[in-house]
This record gives sequence, structure tokens and C-alpha cells, in this order.
Amino acid sequence: MAERMGIAEASLSRLESGRVTPTIERLIAFCDLLDLTLEEVLLQVSAHPSDEANALVRAIADLSPTQRALVLANAHNLADLLRSQDHAG
Repeated sequence: MAERMGIAEASLSRLESGRVTPTIERLIAFCDLLDLTLEEVLLQVSAHPSDEANALVRAIADLSPTQRALVLANAHNLADLLRSQDHAG
């Protein structure tokens, strides 16, 4: 990967570990190599609930209505379970 990006292995390691923040140009190059859009990468690490919701919408967009309903029901149940664990702990 480092060679394909035109950087040293040590530089890639620092990027991967979070010790160095990539420039926007480097981030775009990384996305191109992985066949991802910049939006996909940035929204995956966003702490904003609306960005997280948009990521979920894209993840289930190609499912049937029945399958999407199943995912939604499971998400609600999981959220309820996690909230109850927070209150118990």
C-alpha cells in the first residue's frame, strides 16, 4: 500500500496508527486506492448521529422492505439493550 501511495512504510504506519493526520491530498489518494469515496471514509468516523444514520441508510438501501424492517427492529432492540446495560452499570 505504501508503495502504491508513493510513501515510505514508516509514513504509512504513522498514518495507520493515528500518530500523523493525513493531508486531504493523501486521504484522497488513499480513497482512490481502496475504491472508496472521500464521503464514505469521512462519514464512517463521524461522531454526528445524522452522519451515522446516513451510513446505515446506504448500508441497507439495496435490501427489500421486509429486510430493512428486520434491520430496523434489530437496531431498536440493540439500542434498548445497550441503554439498559448503561443504566444497570
